[in-house]
Amino acid sequence: MFKENEIVANRFKIIERIAFGAFSIVYKCLDEQKKNEVCLKIEKIDEDGQSMLKHEFLVAKSFNSLFLCKTYEYFEVNNYKMISMEILGENLIDTRRKRKNPPSIPMLMNVTFLCLKSLAVMHNKNYVHSDAKPSNFAFRMLNNNSDYSIVLYDFGLSQYEGEDPIITNYRDNLTRNPRYLSLHTHTTKKWTKTDDIYALIYSMADFWRNELPWDGRTTNKLVYEVK
Repeated sequence: MFKENEIVANRFKIIERIAFGAFSIVYKCLDEQKKNEVCLKIEKIDEDGQSMLKHEFLVAKSFNSLFLCKTYEYFEVNNYKMISMEILGENLIDTRRKRKNPPSIPMLMNVTFLCLKSLAVMHNKNYVHSDAKPSNFAFRMLNNNSDYSIVLYDFGLSQYEGEDPIITNYRDNLTRNPRYLSLHTHTTKKWTKTDDIYALIYSMADFWRNELPWDGRTTNKLVYEVK
């Protein structure tokens, strides 16, 4: 979408692409106005004008927690919507793929505890993340890299009571990756706080084993049967 050293929104100088998904691309950028480095998540507006990025920004700005990604500003430029965020460390799935061996039991327990804390922050305000998976939990290094916390991010599918019905309808019609879905979500296509916890259990199993028993199954039905 954008190239290295390109200036976006007359402010952000692209350093490198960090990640990309079905709807958006994330870049590491230099904010030339504030003179610091940030992540810039950019989403092209669909032909129907629908975008989940503003929804994601509004959810993120509802919190101020050490366990949720810090989100700064929202922009609309031409046919793009953008949010600026803090730069985090590697997510759990990238960390696990680089390790030859499983994490130690103390590390596994600590990571699980920190992930639960991040979900608790949302649940205590009656928000449901709705997309808990290893790639949405990242390390934030602390104390000159001698310690770490786990930070939850990517709130594009998050839900709460009283949200715009257009957002609800748009989310309900998206095709989900079945790897981390609870049996309840498989059968109802609904996602509750409990389903966040089931997704976290599957995520921690994946972080431990670097695989899940239903890997290789290509349809929701086949994954559901194994679960």
